[in-house]
Amino acid sequence: MRSAAHLVSSNNSRRATATEDSGVAAGSSDNPGGKFDGPAKLKCWLQTAAAQINLGSAFRPKVVTYTNMKHTFIDRLKTALVAIDLQKGVVGRQTAPYAADIVVKNAAAIADACRKNGMPVFLVRVAFSPDGKDALRPCVDAPVPAQTPPPDWTDLVPEIGPKPGDFVITKHQWGAFYGTELDLELRRRGLTTILLCGIATNIGVESTARFAFEYGFHQIFVEDALAAMSAEEHTTTVTKIFPRIGLVRKTQEILADLLAD
Repeated sequence: MRSAAHLVSSNNSRRATATEDSGVAAGSSDNPGGKFDGPAKLKCWLQTAAAQINLGSAFRPKVVTYTNMKHTFIDRLKTALVAIDLQKGVVGRQTAPYAADIVVKNAAAIADACRKNGMPVFLVRVAFSPDGKDALRPCVDAPVPAQTPPPDWTDLVPEIGPKPGDFVITKHQWGAFYGTELDLELRRRGLTTILLCGIATNIGVESTARFAFEYGFHQIFVEDALAAMSAEEHTTTVTKIFPRIGLVRKTQEILADLLAD
């Protein structure tokens, strides 16, 4: 075991060597008091800074960047499916650019792939109390006409579920985060990425996606498992909004990744 005196001696020896290498002797007339000045001081500072940068890099969190789904691994332990409003009252409407039955078919295929991999599936539906007083009523230019929905309006379509182990989230507005347990359920399970699909692209899905982005979730939007009331609305959101807050991919790309061994 080295003595304290030996360690001090070694440290002094190393300091002396560093001083000699700098070209200015400590305590000389060019360097009174043993301080580094000029180029030697700058060199020493740069060497110290470089060492700190290299040390810090070992503790930086690894950031996974999705660039091309064909070369991307979806972390199945940290990813969940969130399907928006695939319920009878919404799926029964005419949608574009994909018909609602195509959206449901693609979403169901992804849901089954997620279940096969033990990945959580969150099925979101919109519903209101019998008196309707939990519905939003701000002053708007284009209000939704008042109507009495049929009894099964809020029922999820059977193709999507729910199946054992699925989570059903009931929301009372466009987005699936505000006033629901979705954020809590995702975070407490350590889930950091969500696959998003559903209807409508520019309303329920986009509202949920904007919240998710601001909450720091990674997002992958399944473009052909989405639809809106018009092709124009769908295209605007998919090309102008979603690429800025996540990744836009096709069903087959997602399935190829999830079903790969």
